[in-house]
Amino acid sequence: MDLLSKHLGDIKIPTANSKVYKDECVFSFDNPELETGLYVSLSTFLGLGRDHVERYFRKTKHAVYLHIKRLKTEVSSPPQGDGPDKKITRLAIGVEGGFDPDVGKKKYEYEDIYNIVLLPDFVTLPWPNEELPDIV
Repeated sequence: MDLLSKHLGDIKIPTANSKVYKDECVFSFDNPELETGLYVSLSTFLGLGRDHVERYFRKTKHAVYLHIKRLKTEVSSPPQGDGPDKKITRLAIGVEGGFDPDVGKKKYEYEDIYNIVLLPDFVTLPWPNEELPDIV
């Protein structure tokens, strides 16, 4: 916690008008679903991939980031009967008697894992955490 206390003055709280780039890296196409996840600066709210976060730290000296990692797990669908395929009675999509657009598609559940990361050593603190200051 001593490492974090040095940087508390740099941490900002987003307002209703703040843009938080948490879906994709602002320099590349890295996103939270990748193995390395996405790092969101708690000073500027820019999302950065692992390749860019160190360079951004050297330039700006912003050391506190929210690391977002999204785990994607496939949901097993109920088994389909061995009977004949559903008969199409209407030339329509997604309605009763028409074509079902979700047939054969895999369904997924997503779980987000959050950590507070302090650079340059990538010290990781789990979040939420009762020991962290309220501003974090």
